[in-house]
Amino acid sequence: MAETDHNPSRRSSAVSLAASAVVSILLAVTFFAAGFAACTLPVTPNLLSRMFSNFETSVYLPEDTVQLAVATRDFTVDVHAQGHDAATADLAAKILEAAKKASATGSLKAPAWKGITVPDQKTKTIGMYDLSKHGSAYAFGENEISHLIDCNELINRVVPVLVVVAALAVILAVILRVAFGNQGLGRALVAAPAVLLAGMVALGVWAAVDFSGFFTAFHGLFFPQGNWTFPFDSLLICMLPTPFWIGMAVLWIVVTVGISLVSIAIGNRLRRW
Repeated sequence: MAETDHNPSRRSSAVSLAASAVVSILLAVTFFAAGFAACTLPVTPNLLSRMFSNFETSVYLPEDTVQLAVATRDFTVDVHAQGHDAATADLAAKILEAAKKASATGSLKAPAWKGITVPDQKTKTIGMYDLSKHGSAYAFGENEISHLIDCNELINRVVPVLVVVAALAVILAVILRVAFGNQGLGRALVAAPAVLLAGMVALGVWAAVDFSGFFTAFHGLFFPQGNWTFPFDSLLICMLPTPFWIGMAVLWIVVTVGISLVSIAIGNRLRRW
């Protein structure tokens, strides 16, 4: 017969390790999600657009290009409480209003609009689509809107899951501290960032060496339908060019690494108590 382990201390240690591992995983996801949350704040596209949008190629005035970048963020991230059609109409109205300003006589961008009349239909979405027939530089067409809706649906499926994970991480961390003391919680606070940072370093190296390949792989994974490639002079790419996304990635990394380093510092202190 196998010998039974009657050592309570050994069993407790095993349970503590297992509990710490679970909390570590939940914390790692939460720290990563915190970086994502920073990227989706309204102020982020505003600042990054001002820094990196291609104002020379854009047929829109610089300030309106920035505001349309923010409006695109709103369309992509916020919940479409009244449905996609209403959200699309709201975005279309902003694009058409900016188009009128850009095409007005005396506007710095007026030459780019020569021979193009900005539609003034009551149905703003139809007007936007009509304008896009002159080229993707002038407005979002059905392909762009389809991609942005895909993004919106993905984000709004993932965010509630991340909120639940973060809540579980906090609750289980408290339980871990009560059940196993500072050692258990400290171990989890150190392990989570260590694993997360290792993964982020690997992704960071890939992005630094081949950002286009990284960007393509990311979109291919989440948007296999393939409606995410657009001409370099399209409105979407002028607002959100590659440097914009590199800036977004840097912000994500900085926030996640910052939180991870704080977690490691707190975890090491707890383990010494």
